[in-house]
Amino acid sequence: MRGDGWIMGSGNSWAPILSRGAVSGLTLLFVCFMLATSQGSERDRRLFNDQIETGEFGPALQTVGRFADPEVRDELRQRVALAQIEAGADQAAMRTTSSMENDWLRADAWNDVMSTSPPGSRGGAQADFDTLIDLIITVVAPESWDDVGGQGSIREFPNGVFVDAAGVIRRSTKVAEDDTWRSLTRVASDTSDKREVRKSSALRKVSLNRLEKLVGLHLSTGLPLDEEMLFLAGLRRVDYLAVIPETNDIILAGPAGDWRMDAQGRTVGLDDDWPLLRLHDLVELMRQAEITGGAPFGCSIEPTETGLRDVQLFLDQTKGRAIPSARRRTWLEQVRRALGKQKIEVFGVDPTTRVGSIIVAADYHMKLVGLGLEPGTPNVPGYLDLLASEGGSPSGSLDVLRWWFVADFENLARSTQHDLFHLGGRGVTLLSQNELLSRLGKVIHTGQSEELNRRFAKNFNEDFAGLAEKYPIYAELRNVFNLALVASLLHVEDLPGQVGWTPESFLEDPRLELPHALAPQWVETVINHRVVNRVQILAGVSGGVQVDTKAIVQDAPTLDGAAEEAARESVLRGAQESSHWWWD
Repeated sequence: MRGDGWIMGSGNSWAPILSRGAVSGLTLLFVCFMLATSQGSERDRRLFNDQIETGEFGPALQTVGRFADPEVRDELRQRVALAQIEAGADQAAMRTTSSMENDWLRADAWNDVMSTSPPGSRGGAQADFDTLIDLIITVVAPESWDDVGGQGSIREFPNGVFVDAAGVIRRSTKVAEDDTWRSLTRVASDTSDKREVRKSSALRKVSLNRLEKLVGLHLSTGLPLDEEMLFLAGLRRVDYLAVIPETNDIILAGPAGDWRMDAQGRTVGLDDDWPLLRLHDLVELMRQAEITGGAPFGCSIEPTETGLRDVQLFLDQTKGRAIPSARRRTWLEQVRRALGKQKIEVFGVDPTTRVGSIIVAADYHMKLVGLGLEPGTPNVPGYLDLLASEGGSPSGSLDVLRWWFVADFENLARSTQHDLFHLGGRGVTLLSQNELLSRLGKVIHTGQSEELNRRFAKNFNEDFAGLAEKYPIYAELRNVFNLALVASLLHVEDLPGQVGWTPESFLEDPRLELPHALAPQWVETVINHRVVNRVQILAGVSGGVQVDTKAIVQDAPTLDGAAEEAARESVLRGAQESSHWWWD
């Protein structure tokens, strides 16, 4: 290296590379791109170098296509893009970087180009319509624009940009100068008819690759994500996950339709009130699968040993005494105070995210239903109600019940090529167990569940849909489990690797911030009582959520031939014809 900051390349050629984060007054370093001797002829390499040095960028890009190795092609495209930046052709550089096949290189190049001169935001500069237009047409429905034979048109206009992928010319509203960039990019996001995404569809397909690319555009321009992106084009659940080698897409497929906000602030389906799947939840679960290697996640709500010991002492002191009906509520409150609060533990996911809050809320509410503190459905009476109706009595002075949720996709199946997956099954199952309590406050796991305990769990599972309709937190839990399975399949089967996709915006970009809230650490004790045959019965409960979708993926059977053929035909239909990130 010479002292002036240049590096000598082969054949005395120079290749500029833009330092990351540079603004106007660019700092340029120069490096040599060594081409593998097995890729392309010496003549092609010499021709490419000559074209770069003479500024023949169009012919240079044509020469790039002669090289077989995609990494070499991307390196050469980056050379072209950076040379275009040096020549002041930022819009052409954007077009070149958008053709890069490696998402990491393309994202870095976008950031570098975008950082050179943010349009309409510094010093009263005019909006750079050329750069914006090139960014739009290479990200939003790239096959639909008139310069590649489509019907859509986009051009500079004194008061904004006209843009319509269907060929309808629309005038953008005039905005303040500082808002020009944000307003015009919003127009780019509106090229699809948003009314279409709200139509009901039995099987909507969402390309994760294309969505991630559009998310990257929004993050680069500072534009908030649209509702259709945040709610995965209205998907209610994912029934299929598929890889399309012909288009290098990974798609989610499932029922979808219009949505609204309910009285609790949830975004739910207009026709069925089922909560929509959320992009932020999927991103959180993908990130955790990447960080933990797909390890289980979940939560537990457990009484403390000190609390269990204290309540056992209290019960010993009152043992054998008749408790008048007028004092039973007071007695129960004394028991609750002796037991104290229960500890909440969340593992495998960030407890401050929506995913963390949903699993805790669903677990706690289920315990309220189980002990009759919240009404179930007609088909799901509480455990103590079952006990009273049978006239029975549990063994021991305090029977600790244990109920916990697990992910249940017993009908998950995959193709022989591991490129198509059917995500079938209930999604959520409640398990039960009886536990004994020692005098020292130790919980003894029996590994068994007595008949009424099993019956409560069985009733809960069989009427899960009715419970989810009455209490949407269970529908939210099912959605989390569904997306957790998607994240596990992506990770365990390395589906991004099958199509050469690095989902940087989802996994790495700190600008894609997830909603966070304070994580509760303690919760009021869940206990209740009944008097059966003049016997005071007290029941406490523990449990949690345990999600091990990695094990489910590893044990998945293979689809039979007829089922695979039928699924492949319906799921993959329309992928090659669509230029948007979702389609029906």
